[in-house]
Order: sequence, then C-alpha cells, then structure tokens
Amino acid sequence: MVAGLQDISALAAVLAAPFFGSFALLLAHRWPWDAGVAFGRSRCDGCGEGLDAAALAPVIGWAMLGGRARCCGAPLSPAYPLAEIAALGLALWAAALTSGPILLASAVLGWALLALALIDLRTMTLPDVLTLPLVAAGLGLSLAGLTGDPAAHALGAALGYGSVRAAATLWRTLRGVEGVGMGDAKLLAAAGAWVGVGGLSSVMLWACGVGLVWAAVAAARGGDWRGPTPFGPALATGFWMTWLHGPVAPF
Repeated sequence: MVAGLQDISALAAVLAAPFFGSFALLLAHRWPWDAGVAFGRSRCDGCGEGLDAAALAPVIGWAMLGGRARCCGAPLSPAYPLAEIAALGLALWAAALTSGPILLASAVLGWALLALALIDLRTMTLPDVLTLPLVAAGLGLSLAGLTGDPAAHALGAALGYGSVRAAATLWRTLRGVEGVGMGDAKLLAAAGAWVGVGGLSSVMLWACGVGLVWAAVAAARGGDWRGPTPFGPALATGFWMTWLHGPVAPF
C-alpha cells in the first residue's frame, strides 16, 4: 500500500511538472505587469489571440506547431519547452531522492524556486506571493512531523531573515545605498523554515559559490560583474541542494 502511494506521488509530480514549468515562465514573463496572470487565459505574444489546447500542450505542443503560433505564425519562444523540461527534471530529481508527501512537497518547492529564479533574473524582484507561502509551508512540514524539530525550523526562518536584514542595514549605513533586497531575506527565511537552522550555512555556501561563478562568467564575457546582480537564483540553488542532499557545513 505504501509503495503504491509512493508510485502515485511520483507519477503525479512527473505529470504535473511540465505544466508548472510553463506557468513558472509565464509568471516571469508577465510579472508584475499582468495581475491576472494566474487566472487569465494564455494568449499569443504575437497577436494576442487566445491559445488553443494544442499550443498549450507541454513540449509536444511547441514541437507540433514547429515553434510558431498557429494563429499568426509568430515564433514561439523555445524558453517555454525549456522551462517545462527543467520542471520535469526537478520532479525526477525529487523522485529519485524522496517519496510520499515529501516527494510532492519537494516537487512543488522546486517549481516555486524555478519561478522565483526566473522572475528575479527578469525583474530583480522576489515576490512575496511566492516567498511567504514557502516560509509557511516549511514551518508546516516541521509541525506535521515530516522534517525536524519545529523550533529549529522556526529559528532557521528567523535567522535567515534577520541575517540578511542586518546585512542590508549595515550596507545601507556604510555605503548609503541599498545592497540587498528584502526578497532575498524572505527567500532565505523560507530556506531556514525548510532546512532548519543547521542547514542555513550550507544554503549560503552554495549560493556564494554560484554567485562567484556567475561573476566570473560575466567578467569573462566583458560584462559589469560589479553592478546589480539578482541573487535569487543563487539562493534558490543553495536552498534546493541543501533540502535534497543535506547540509555540507552544518552549524
């Protein structure tokens, strides 16, 4: 019976993944200008006509239409099938390491982090509508006995938020400019709620490593690596790796 439920959880995550991937990219594309993104009908970027079921079918729909809109022939961005494949990869990753309720929670976490990373890359913001529910979900998992000591997870959330808030205040005091966004603070609070206080250092190690690689690539390509940079994708990577693989440097 338990094995059957685990199989159902894995199947549900895999089947839902491409749809969540497409929605994650849609959020990133329209946020924050289109308030009805979660409920409005999907429309062609070229002519604005509503998309039919064939165009919305994950990956297959894009391939069947040859990467072009049926209504007007405008090119359909390959970013959509890529996002759908990324979401599927996250679901399979979670299925390989977890099972049951934790598998479903992990898949949803991965899709939310994918959406946050894409939004931050495009807009330099991490919306509360995604970060705050992640905080609540992480604390809820611990209260349900699915992760660890609720006190450690609550402390992780508080320390995650407080540490970034303190760093932002210090930077603003010393430099007179904003250096860290509060979206980053809320995302690290969510990470603390999921992985507990003992996993926060691992999240930051991963995030700093990704950030350094990002800066090195930008410098190698002649970009301004010292300018404003979205840190959300790096934090999301650290969050995901620590959640699934455990802390590499616990307190």
